[in-house]
Amino acid sequence: MAEVASNHLQAWVARLSKQPLPVMRLSLNALRHLVDRGSYNSSELTRHLAHDPLLCTQLLRRANKRSPEGRIATLEQAVVMCGEGALQEFSRSLPVLEDELPEPALKPLLQLYRFSFHVGYLARDLSKQRRDLSYNDAYFAGLLHSLGEILIRVFAPQQIPAIIRLADKRETSRSDAAREILGFDLHQLSLAVARDWHLPGLLQSALDDDHFQDKRTELVDLASGMMRVGPLLLLPISEDSLVQRAAEVLGNRVEEVKSVVFRANASAAEYLSTRLPDENAEQFVDLFPPEPQDSFEGEPASPPQPKPEALRRLRAAFQSPATEKLTPQRVLELFTAAVREGLGLDRVVFALLS
Repeated sequence: MAEVASNHLQAWVARLSKQPLPVMRLSLNALRHLVDRGSYNSSELTRHLAHDPLLCTQLLRRANKRSPEGRIATLEQAVVMCGEGALQEFSRSLPVLEDELPEPALKPLLQLYRFSFHVGYLARDLSKQRRDLSYNDAYFAGLLHSLGEILIRVFAPQQIPAIIRLADKRETSRSDAAREILGFDLHQLSLAVARDWHLPGLLQSALDDDHFQDKRTELVDLASGMMRVGPLLLLPISEDSLVQRAAEVLGNRVEEVKSVVFRANASAAEYLSTRLPDENAEQFVDLFPPEPQDSFEGEPASPPQPKPEALRRLRAAFQSPATEKLTPQRVLELFTAAVREGLGLDRVVFALLS
């Protein structure tokens, strides 16, 4: 049985290896602009392209062509190693993601991109806390941690409904459900592709369940896990095991780790606001982008909407003589409820601000 699964997996890797990976139109336009301009540096390319997982994958794959251990770990290093010729080739030959996928498949994929970017950003900032001078390695390991699911969503989106429905029916993870549908799970595909394409060594280690977990590797895994838990782990009363483990690895207090998580997600959301905008971003910024929900699952709940009338009612209440008879506790309850409703803040975010 294991041999059959391995054969299925290798067949998929071989199939994926024969075709160029589509990239976002915005990323391709940025690459073309910089290449045509003829004056750019590797850090500038990183600023414009590092949020596109499949573009990063192709550059890192090209740079590590002769390095199975994946010594080239960042986009900045990859750009230097690939040279101008490869960048010119990519800018002219790569397919555009928006032209390859219909809207029902594209929307959840871009949501997975947002999630993956936040994982990378958080992994980077956690690594910074260790005073790891190679903290950018952790960013790309986090960004590509869900590479298997990204590739399935791009090249076999028709498999996603069956995987999700089976996961719901069995009450198991989507990765485990994929094993029955595809013959291997999504995590195994990520690792197989990372090895076959010589992607960064830290990514290979983070995806290898049998690999000895050094602290650099573990922080990437912790970042991925914390993003899946979501904002509840930041509440003052939360005793989330992932946050506690991160505190142990970093030698920090739990509250300090929560602060790092909050700041990293806020910075990531700001970066994505112009490069991978969300249709709800004008009214509501999601600091913990969830994993994608596909259209056949039903639309996710709408974010809270601001209600200015709640603030007007609060003002009128405080101008009323009856307010003088209320206890201080009741006044605070009325005030906080009206402010949260009036500004349209999520309960968890409001608790954090409070």
